[in-house]
Amino acid sequence: MPKSKSARVSRRDRNGKRRTTPELEEPVYGIHVPEALHEAIENERGTLAQAVSILRCLAISLESDMPSPNGPYYPDVAEIAYTLVTQALNGLDSLNLRNCVMRDRNIGKDAPSPTPV
Repeated sequence: MPKSKSARVSRRDRNGKRRTTPELEEPVYGIHVPEALHEAIENERGTLAQAVSILRCLAISLESDMPSPNGPYYPDVAEIAYTLVTQALNGLDSLNLRNCVMRDRNIGKDAPSPTPV
């Protein structure tokens, strides 16, 4: 998935001091996605990347012709990869993603609303 394209925008506060704030140039997925949803997706992508790495190492180890008595116990390695993939699938479940968005919205409601000037 594409990463966020961000730019640092320099602004001046009331005292005239410069402060830099990040602003998105364009939405990460081509449309606006709540930050909590984006973070949940990226976390699960990280988990899947770990599983891919473990599975690749497992495949390379199984291809070698010289088994080592001190080498890994392959069923345990496969079990770790299975656990990571299952964790990511559960994290990407629509109900879990919905809960992330709702939790983010509720946090936003608790924040003080800006006062008109």
